[in-house]
Amino acid sequence: MKSSERTSRKLIGANFIPPKYSTLAWRLLHQILPTDDKIQRRGVYLASICLLCNKHSESIQHLFLTCSFTQLLWKWHASLFQTTLPSSGSIEDLCQSIMSKPFKSQLYNLWIVTSLSILYEIWRTRNKAKHQGSLVSLHKFQVPIHIFFLLFVQVM
Repeated sequence: MKSSERTSRKLIGANFIPPKYSTLAWRLLHQILPTDDKIQRRGVYLASICLLCNKHSESIQHLFLTCSFTQLLWKWHASLFQTTLPSSGSIEDLCQSIMSKPFKSQLYNLWIVTSLSILYEIWRTRNKAKHQGSLVSLHKFQVPIHIFFLLFVQVM
């Protein structure tokens, strides 16, 4: 079994992970999200720009890991848990880092779910900007994640 398969099974196989998060995580780990670079490789000519930072061309790597907007989100998220995450490397490196945090069981579950919610919100925000012309705002982005965080903490 390839390490990406092990990573995806451990990261998204838990019963407390909402299906929309696990589906996106699986697609992300298997590099099959339709980002601009993937569409261009299929012969479609388009001008590529990351709609979150408006500075670089869009790729899975950039959108979820190296985009300045995304890096602010990951730093904010890590600060909620008093930890850190890598700002470079691969998507699999990010997922390995997320999974390797030594939190106790319930906090670990919260960490996993909120990390996956950030991945989901990055993709959702990108799609709203691309297809509906929505403006990207760090505050608007953080609100649903923070609400989810608070709701999950109450259930614990």
